[in-house]
Amino acid sequence: MCCGGAAIRVTGSEYVPRGSPIQLVCNATALGDHRPLDVDWYKDGRLIVSDAQSGLIVTKRTERSTLVSVLAVRHSRMTDAGLYTCRSSDNDVASVVVHVVTGQSARLDINRWSKDFDERPHRRTGRFFAGKR
Repeated sequence: MCCGGAAIRVTGSEYVPRGSPIQLVCNATALGDHRPLDVDWYKDGRLIVSDAQSGLIVTKRTERSTLVSVLAVRHSRMTDAGLYTCRSSDNDVASVVVHVVTGQSARLDINRWSKDFDERPHRRTGRFFAGKR
């Protein structure tokens, strides 16, 4: 009997404005002939349970040799910021830190991490704005 384990990866929104959706995708891909049977999501070490009424939904599907799970938060709140971890039934883990930002800082923080934007202060007001490079 062989066990190959799995390659696991989490992608998605790392910086989101408050009130915007958060979507994280966990891909647990088989190494060898063994695909994980399940994955679970954790936020700051606590198990996440899907709750459509509160706007937190976890879905799972199989695509060839990959188990794909999507964690979606309909409207982000400041309390949704934190460390999100996807753990497979083989105990492989991958994580991402999600930052929920507000107001003017939301535009600046999100754009600061985008390579397509360049922040410059407005020449009259001194306020920062993000413009395409």
